[in-house]
Amino acid sequence: HIQFVAEIGLQLAKKHNADLLVVEISCSLHDIGRHQEIGDEEHSEASIRVVKPIISELDLSEEQKQLIIDCVSNHGGKKEPKSTEEKIVISADAASKVMYHESFMLMCKKTTYLERLAWANRYLGKGLNNIQFDDYKEEVKKKYDAIKAIYS
Repeated sequence: HIQFVAEIGLQLAKKHNADLLVVEISCSLHDIGRHQEIGDEEHSEASIRVVKPIISELDLSEEQKQLIIDCVSNHGGKKEPKSTEEKIVISADAASKVMYHESFMLMCKKTTYLERLAWANRYLGKGLNNIQFDDYKEEVKKKYDAIKAIYS
């Protein structure tokens, strides 16, 4: 999943003149806290906790570090994005669920066909709906429609 998010993120960053380094780091680390949550912590919060010491060691400006924290924090698109980089990371994470759906399905831990189908449909919808750029959303919708047709 991470390599697909980074690939999509860098493509979008080039297209939208965003900070390539911020996008690449954010996409690569956005899920680093998954399965490292403490208590009621969501994986995005755990990811921030893990990312902060990593980026403190990098030769980045304070603005870049804050952008990375913002991107990782909101990669699920729960808040209105404040920067182009944040929109890109949200879109890349979301689009990976559609554009690389076959690989994404390998992460599914559901056992019955109906459970897997429900899980797939939920993530397909979440993927398409979280894309922040209308032109890219239209591009991804073609694959989304093809996959939905198979599931129907």
